[in-house]
Amino acid sequence: MNPCRLISVVCFVLECLPVLAIADEPEKAPTNKLPDEAHAILEKADKYVLYSLRAEKPKAGDETLHDWPIIRKTTVKSAAVRKELLGELDKLVAQGGGSRCFYPRHAIRASHDGKVVDLLICFECNNIEVYLGDAKPVLVEMGGNQDVSPTTVEGIFDVILPKSDPPK
Repeated sequence: MNPCRLISVVCFVLECLPVLAIADEPEKAPTNKLPDEAHAILEKADKYVLYSLRAEKPKAGDETLHDWPIIRKTTVKSAAVRKELLGELDKLVAQGGGSRCFYPRHAIRASHDGKVVDLLICFECNNIEVYLGDAKPVLVEMGGNQDVSPTTVEGIFDVILPKSDPPK
């Protein structure tokens, strides 16, 4: 192949890579607000399931949540803990400002009146993918990491999830 033609082909492919990488991303542009329907489900749910995820491809036999391997999960029935978690999440989301990576290590599942919402959370890049039913995920940006304490979202996960058993 002619060297000039080869360089042209390589340049074309490199220009297309960003488009190819975006193909599997959430459908809508990032926002700094949870979708109203998702927020309503989170507010009205009588329990949350919190997940600790492994940010890598699943291995054979792994239990997964939206193709991310589950390390452990636990159910939160306490209304006070759910209210605190949603309140802290709302504060982070209102700040906006996520990055482009997405390696979720945490997730929340809630359901109410037959509707399910899953929030896959990456504290590394401060993004949340919100799944409502079978629709494509919506990307929601969070503010920068706060100090990790029991009153921050990541801190709440860290306090609750280590007490749960890993899946069998």
